[in-house]
Amino acid sequence: MHLTDIIAKAICKFPQHTDYLSELMKRFIQSCDQSLNHVLADGTDRTLDESIDDIMYGLHLHADEERIKRIIQDNNLLRLYCAEIFVKEIEALAIELSNFLDANGIHCIEKTNHLSAPVIHLDAQGSDTRNITGSPFWKNLIGSDMTEESTQTLFSKYFALEQFSCDEMKQLVFEPTSNDRGDFSKVIAYYKAIPSPGMSATIRYNEQRDAAYIHIYPHVEEGFIVDSPQIISDVYVITLIKDQRLGEWRVFAFGGRLDPHIRN
Repeated sequence: MHLTDIIAKAICKFPQHTDYLSELMKRFIQSCDQSLNHVLADGTDRTLDESIDDIMYGLHLHADEERIKRIIQDNNLLRLYCAEIFVKEIEALAIELSNFLDANGIHCIEKTNHLSAPVIHLDAQGSDTRNITGSPFWKNLIGSDMTEESTQTLFSKYFALEQFSCDEMKQLVFEPTSNDRGDFSKVIAYYKAIPSPGMSATIRYNEQRDAAYIHIYPHVEEGFIVDSPQIISDVYVITLIKDQRLGEWRVFAFGGRLDPHIRN
Protein backbone atom coordinates (compact mmCIF):
# COMPACT_ATOMS: atom_id res chain seq x y z
CA MET A 1 0.00 0.00 0.00
CA HIS A 2 3.01 2.30 0.49
CA LEU A 3 4.97 1.31 -2.60
CA THR A 4 4.57 4.71 -4.28
CA ASP A 5 5.93 6.43 -1.16
CA ILE A 6 8.91 4.05 -1.12
CA ILE A 7 9.64 4.73 -4.79
CA ALA A 8 9.41 8.49 -4.20
CA LYS A 9 11.94 8.27 -1.36
CA ALA A 10 14.18 6.04 -3.49
CA ILE A 11 14.19 8.71 -6.21
CA CYS A 12 15.41 11.25 -3.62
CA LYS A 13 18.10 8.90 -2.34
CA PHE A 14 19.24 7.63 -5.75
CA PRO A 15 18.80 10.57 -8.18
CA GLN A 16 21.04 8.81 -10.70
CA HIS A 17 18.28 6.20 -11.08
CA THR A 18 15.41 8.69 -11.41
CA ASP A 19 14.43 7.58 -14.92
CA TYR A 20 14.21 3.91 -13.97
CA LEU A 21 12.35 4.54 -10.71
CA SER A 22 9.92 6.97 -12.36
CA GLU A 23 9.15 4.34 -14.98
CA LEU A 24 8.66 1.76 -12.21
CA MET A 25 6.25 4.15 -10.49
CA LYS A 26 4.34 4.55 -13.75
CA ARG A 27 4.04 0.79 -14.20
CA PHE A 28 2.80 0.39 -10.63
CA ILE A 29 0.11 3.05 -11.03
CA GLN A 30 -0.98 1.49 -14.33
CA SER A 31 -1.28 -1.90 -12.62
CA CYS A 32 -3.50 -0.38 -9.92
CA ASP A 33 -5.63 1.33 -12.57
CA GLN A 34 -6.20 -1.75 -14.71
CA SER A 35 -9.40 -1.44 -16.74
CA LEU A 36 -11.71 -3.52 -14.60
CA ASN A 37 -15.14 -2.53 -13.35
CA HIS A 38 -16.33 -4.64 -10.43
CA VAL A 39 -20.11 -4.30 -9.98
CA LEU A 40 -21.46 -5.48 -6.62
CA ALA A 41 -24.88 -7.06 -6.10
CA ASP A 42 -26.36 -3.71 -5.01
CA GLY A 43 -25.11 -2.02 -8.18
CA THR A 44 -22.07 -0.33 -6.59
CA ASP A 45 -19.16 0.15 -9.04
CA ARG A 46 -15.63 -0.55 -7.78
CA THR A 47 -12.33 -0.27 -9.63
CA LEU A 48 -9.77 -3.03 -9.22
CA ASP A 49 -7.76 -0.93 -6.75
CA GLU A 50 -10.90 -0.15 -4.72
CA SER A 51 -11.91 -3.83 -4.69
CA ILE A 52 -8.48 -4.80 -3.36
CA ASP A 53 -8.84 -2.16 -0.62
CA ASP A 54 -12.20 -3.67 0.35
CA ILE A 55 -10.73 -7.17 0.46
CA MET A 56 -7.70 -6.14 2.52
CA TYR A 57 -9.36 -3.78 5.00
CA GLY A 58 -12.83 -5.26 5.11
CA LEU A 59 -12.07 -8.97 5.10
CA HIS A 60 -8.53 -9.50 6.38
CA LEU A 61 -7.13 -6.57 8.34
CA HIS A 62 -9.09 -3.74 9.98
CA ALA A 63 -12.67 -5.04 9.66
CA ASP A 64 -13.72 -1.63 8.37
CA GLU A 65 -17.53 -1.36 8.63
CA GLU A 66 -18.18 0.31 5.27
CA ARG A 67 -15.92 -2.15 3.45
CA ILE A 68 -17.60 -5.09 5.17
CA LYS A 69 -20.95 -3.86 3.85
CA ARG A 70 -19.53 -3.93 0.34
CA ILE A 71 -17.90 -7.34 0.89
CA ILE A 72 -21.27 -8.97 1.66
CA GLN A 73 -22.56 -7.66 -1.69
CA ASP A 74 -19.94 -9.81 -3.44
CA ASN A 75 -18.85 -13.44 -3.53
CA ASN A 76 -15.61 -15.31 -2.94
CA LEU A 77 -14.94 -16.33 -6.55
CA LEU A 78 -15.10 -12.77 -7.85
CA ARG A 79 -12.90 -11.51 -4.99
CA LEU A 80 -10.40 -14.26 -5.79
CA TYR A 81 -10.33 -13.22 -9.46
CA CYS A 82 -9.67 -9.59 -8.53
CA ALA A 83 -6.89 -10.58 -6.14
CA GLU A 84 -5.29 -12.89 -8.72
CA ILE A 85 -5.00 -10.33 -11.52
CA PHE A 86 -3.87 -7.64 -9.06
CA VAL A 87 -1.20 -9.73 -7.35
CA LYS A 88 0.08 -11.14 -10.65
CA GLU A 89 1.40 -7.70 -11.65
CA ILE A 90 1.90 -5.96 -8.30
CA GLU A 91 3.96 -8.76 -6.74
CA ALA A 92 6.41 -8.72 -9.66
CA LEU A 93 6.86 -4.95 -9.29
CA ALA A 94 7.30 -5.19 -5.52
CA ILE A 95 9.99 -7.86 -5.94
CA GLU A 96 11.68 -5.78 -8.63
CA LEU A 97 11.80 -2.76 -6.32
CA SER A 98 13.06 -4.91 -3.44
CA ASN A 99 15.86 -6.28 -5.63
CA PHE A 100 16.81 -2.74 -6.70
CA LEU A 101 17.00 -1.54 -3.09
CA ASP A 102 18.97 -4.61 -2.04
CA ALA A 103 21.48 -4.09 -4.88
CA ASN A 104 21.92 -0.47 -3.77
CA GLY A 105 22.61 -1.24 -0.12
CA ILE A 106 19.09 -0.88 1.33
CA HIS A 107 18.51 -4.31 2.79
CA CYS A 108 15.42 -6.01 4.12
CA ILE A 109 15.18 -5.67 7.89
CA GLU A 110 15.46 -9.45 8.22
CA LYS A 111 18.91 -9.28 6.62
CA THR A 112 20.27 -7.03 9.35
CA ASN A 113 23.24 -8.54 11.15
CA HIS A 114 22.33 -9.10 14.79
CA LEU A 115 24.81 -8.39 17.56
CA SER A 116 23.04 -11.06 19.61
CA ALA A 117 20.60 -13.81 18.70
CA PRO A 118 16.85 -13.29 19.21
CA VAL A 119 15.39 -15.96 21.49
CA ILE A 120 12.01 -17.15 22.78
CA HIS A 121 12.04 -18.32 26.41
CA LEU A 122 9.48 -21.06 26.94
CA ASP A 123 9.70 -20.51 30.69
CA ALA A 124 9.26 -16.78 31.27
CA GLN A 125 10.05 -17.22 34.98
CA GLY A 126 13.67 -17.92 34.13
CA SER A 127 14.20 -14.90 31.92
CA ASP A 128 16.28 -13.19 34.62
CA THR A 129 18.96 -15.91 34.58
CA ARG A 130 20.73 -14.83 31.40
CA ASN A 131 24.32 -15.20 32.55
CA ILE A 132 26.17 -16.03 29.32
CA THR A 133 29.04 -13.54 28.93
CA GLY A 134 31.79 -15.48 27.16
CA SER A 135 29.77 -15.72 23.93
CA PRO A 136 27.94 -12.37 23.71
CA PHE A 137 26.01 -13.40 20.59
CA TRP A 138 24.09 -15.91 22.77
CA LYS A 139 23.66 -13.66 25.81
CA ASN A 140 19.85 -13.67 25.47
CA LEU A 141 19.67 -17.39 26.25
CA ILE A 142 18.81 -18.52 29.75
CA GLY A 143 22.10 -20.10 30.73
CA SER A 144 25.60 -19.51 32.02
CA ASP A 145 29.25 -19.74 31.01
CA MET A 146 30.91 -23.11 31.34
CA THR A 147 33.14 -23.38 34.39
CA GLU A 148 36.49 -25.15 34.38
CA GLU A 149 34.86 -28.08 36.18
CA SER A 150 32.00 -28.39 33.69
CA THR A 151 34.46 -28.12 30.79
CA GLN A 152 36.55 -30.98 32.16
CA THR A 153 33.41 -33.09 32.68
CA LEU A 154 32.28 -32.45 29.14
CA PHE A 155 35.58 -33.29 27.48
CA SER A 156 35.87 -36.49 29.51
CA LYS A 157 32.72 -37.65 27.67
CA TYR A 158 33.31 -36.33 24.15
CA PHE A 159 36.33 -36.58 21.88
CA ALA A 160 37.86 -33.61 20.11
CA LEU A 161 37.38 -33.33 16.36
CA GLU A 162 40.49 -34.11 14.36
CA GLN A 163 41.40 -33.33 10.75
CA PHE A 164 40.13 -36.31 8.77
CA SER A 165 41.48 -37.43 5.43
CA CYS A 166 39.11 -37.88 2.47
CA ASP A 167 39.11 -41.67 2.91
CA GLU A 168 38.39 -41.32 6.63
CA MET A 169 35.55 -38.94 5.94
CA LYS A 170 34.00 -41.42 3.52
CA GLN A 171 33.85 -43.89 6.39
CA LEU A 172 31.63 -41.46 8.31
CA VAL A 173 29.18 -40.74 5.49
CA PHE A 174 26.09 -42.74 4.58
CA GLU A 175 27.47 -44.99 1.85
CA PRO A 176 24.73 -44.53 -0.83
CA THR A 177 25.45 -40.77 -0.86
CA SER A 178 29.23 -40.80 -0.27
CA ASN A 179 30.11 -40.56 -3.97
CA ASP A 180 28.01 -37.40 -4.31
CA ARG A 181 30.40 -35.49 -2.04
CA GLY A 182 33.55 -35.82 -4.14
CA ASP A 183 36.60 -34.79 -2.14
CA PHE A 184 34.42 -33.07 0.51
CA SER A 185 35.86 -29.66 -0.41
CA LYS A 186 32.39 -28.08 -0.56
CA VAL A 187 31.46 -29.47 2.86
CA ILE A 188 34.74 -28.27 4.35
CA ALA A 189 34.29 -24.79 2.84
CA TYR A 190 30.71 -24.68 4.16
CA TYR A 191 31.89 -25.50 7.69
CA LYS A 192 34.79 -23.03 7.54
CA ALA A 193 32.37 -20.28 6.53
CA ILE A 194 30.52 -20.64 9.85
CA PRO A 195 31.80 -17.84 12.13
CA SER A 196 33.32 -19.27 15.33
CA PRO A 197 31.38 -22.58 15.26
CA GLY A 198 30.57 -24.41 18.47
CA MET A 199 29.13 -27.93 18.73
CA SER A 200 26.30 -28.83 21.07
CA ALA A 201 27.01 -31.64 23.52
CA THR A 202 23.43 -32.93 23.16
CA ILE A 203 22.43 -35.31 20.37
CA ARG A 204 18.75 -35.03 19.41
CA TYR A 205 16.58 -37.65 17.71
CA ASN A 206 13.39 -37.75 15.71
CA GLU A 207 10.36 -39.56 17.09
CA GLN A 208 11.23 -42.78 15.24
CA ARG A 209 14.82 -42.54 16.50
CA ASP A 210 16.15 -43.42 13.07
CA ALA A 211 17.64 -39.96 12.56
CA ALA A 212 19.90 -37.96 14.86
CA TYR A 213 20.86 -34.29 14.83
CA ILE A 214 24.04 -32.58 16.03
CA HIS A 215 23.70 -28.81 16.28
CA ILE A 216 26.49 -26.41 15.34
CA TYR A 217 26.06 -22.85 16.63
CA PRO A 218 27.77 -19.83 15.08
CA HIS A 219 29.52 -17.06 17.03
CA VAL A 220 30.56 -19.27 19.96
CA GLU A 221 33.57 -17.62 21.55
CA GLU A 222 33.49 -19.67 24.76
CA GLY A 223 31.46 -22.64 25.92
CA PHE A 224 28.15 -22.14 27.72
CA ILE A 225 25.38 -24.22 29.29
CA VAL A 226 21.69 -23.70 28.51
CA ASP A 227 19.38 -24.29 31.45
CA SER A 228 15.91 -24.71 29.89
CA PRO A 229 14.08 -25.28 26.59
CA GLN A 230 14.22 -22.22 24.35
CA ILE A 231 13.52 -21.44 20.69
CA ILE A 232 16.25 -20.06 18.44
CA SER A 233 17.07 -20.06 14.72
CA ASP A 234 20.02 -20.00 12.31
CA VAL A 235 21.57 -23.16 13.71
CA TYR A 236 23.55 -25.51 11.48
CA VAL A 237 22.70 -29.18 11.74
CA ILE A 238 24.59 -32.40 11.01
CA THR A 239 21.97 -35.05 10.25
CA LEU A 240 22.84 -38.70 10.83
CA ILE A 241 20.80 -41.75 9.90
CA LYS A 242 21.15 -45.34 11.06
CA ASP A 243 22.73 -47.59 8.44
CA GLN A 244 20.68 -50.72 9.05
CA ARG A 245 23.14 -52.92 7.19
CA LEU A 246 26.04 -51.94 9.44
CA GLY A 247 24.08 -51.08 12.55
CA GLU A 248 25.98 -47.80 12.76
CA TRP A 249 25.22 -44.09 12.45
CA ARG A 250 26.39 -42.28 9.31
CA VAL A 251 26.35 -38.62 8.28
CA PHE A 252 23.51 -37.96 5.84
CA ALA A 253 23.46 -34.15 5.49
CA PHE A 254 24.97 -30.95 6.81
CA GLY A 255 23.12 -27.66 6.55
CA GLY A 256 21.16 -24.93 8.28
CA ARG A 257 17.55 -25.06 9.48
CA LEU A 258 15.21 -23.51 12.03
CA ASP A 259 15.97 -25.06 15.40
CA PRO A 260 12.77 -25.73 17.40
CA HIS A 261 14.32 -26.23 20.83
CA ILE A 262 17.69 -26.00 22.51
CA ARG A 263 18.32 -27.52 25.94
CA ASN A 264 22.07 -27.65 26.56
